[in-house]
Amino acid sequence: MAAKPVAGTLARQFVLFTLVGLAGLGVDAGVFVLLTSTFLWSIALARTVSVCGSILTTWMLNRAVTFAEHRSPRRGLEFARYAAVQASGLAVNIGVFALCLWLVPALRQAPLVPLFFGAAAGFAFNFAVLRTLVFRGGAAR
Repeated sequence: MAAKPVAGTLARQFVLFTLVGLAGLGVDAGVFVLLTSTFLWSIALARTVSVCGSILTTWMLNRAVTFAEHRSPRRGLEFARYAAVQASGLAVNIGVFALCLWLVPALRQAPLVPLFFGAAAGFAFNFAVLRTLVFRGGAAR
């Protein structure tokens, strides 16, 4: 019986994490388009700002909703850990993408397939690591 609440919590967190990620994607895309189309910023600078906005947004939402009962009172340290995990997740994403292309060169003709696998791997990595190292309840305090 004790496993049921844990499984329910995990499933709830996974769904909320997914929704927060989609909100972060919306912020990323919206800021990127605004900066490049309206203000004529360079792609690189606009992408840097949009990604930072997305990370800040997802941290605030995950902190407030997804992992609310496990957040740390030390916000600065928590955010630093969060940003480090996000950067590591990006490395996993790009690494899996590149590995797929290296192992199956035919995927170069369908690059969205390795892009999907990379995104899924980065997403799974971020969820697992954020749950265990960043939002870990009493241990994070």
